[in-house]
Amino acid sequence: MNLQNETNHSSLIARYQDEANRLASDWGWLLFFGILYSALGLFALYEPFVTTLSITFTLATLFVVVGVIQLVQAMRLGRGGGALGRFAQAIIGIIAGVLIFRHPTAGVMGLGFALTFYFFVNAFGKMMVALSLRFHRGAGWMIVSAICSLALGIILLATFPISTFWMPGMFFGVDLLILGVSTVGLSASMRHFHKDLEVAATKVKEQQRPPRAA
Repeated sequence: MNLQNETNHSSLIARYQDEANRLASDWGWLLFFGILYSALGLFALYEPFVTTLSITFTLATLFVVVGVIQLVQAMRLGRGGGALGRFAQAIIGIIAGVLIFRHPTAGVMGLGFALTFYFFVNAFGKMMVALSLRFHRGAGWMIVSAICSLALGIILLATFPISTFWMPGMFFGVDLLILGVSTVGLSASMRHFHKDLEVAATKVKEQQRPPRAA
């Protein structure tokens, strides 16, 4: 029985140490990305109209680039391998990208709908992350970020299309800023959790250490 208890304690120590090492390597990256998200969010808040146009033109560029790639693939496939479907997708993508470049106002309005959908999906994704981290003290930061993303999506949908030209950029900046702050908070919580794991592992080792002979 004692041997089994010692084996269980050793397994527990190894698991604690593995978890501590993983958190020790992850919290620094979380801190870096949290600061990066915050900086990008502040810029988007400072220039919301520029951010909205940038997102719109980036989306148009992606449509054109992906459309050209699909067109090349359709031409190489010939008549087989779903070439007709790829050809249709390529033409639609290229036309959509060109139309956005020629009519950015309509593109911005379409972006408003797309960004609303993004906020809803992003809120769902953050909530899933929070649930996966529910045993960590930093899970609350992700829950707050998910609630804020959901609120931004609802506000953007309710004010469409009046605020289409500046709200997408502003809300995108707010969402990035909240994500950055919550990520920094999560990294700090993970760092403290890493220290707690090290302390717990040390205590278990000390309990396992045989008493010294008098």
